[in-house]
Amino acid sequence: MVPHPRTLRKAREQIRLMVLDGTSAHRIRSYLNRWVMWWAMTSMTWQYQELLQQFINVCWDKQAADYAAGLHHLHFKTSHTLSDCGLVTAA
Repeated sequence: MVPHPRTLRKAREQIRLMVLDGTSAHRIRSYLNRWVMWWAMTSMTWQYQELLQQFINVCWDKQAADYAAGLHHLHFKTSHTLSDCGLVTAA
């Protein structure tokens, strides 16, 4: 199951507007992170990485895709670092 295109479009448009308004990179990443976390926790079907990848796949705006790709990389790197240390266990 994938997110509805309207769901992804609204987030993509929000990020595009934030970029146009000159919002800081930190705030944009924070918004995208909260958006992904909310959908992952609400749906109980989608995982964080899957949602970010879906967003990246439908994102034709390079700046919005770059923010999502950076967040994707950061989350992937952090989750692997924590699991390597034994702080995260696989379910």
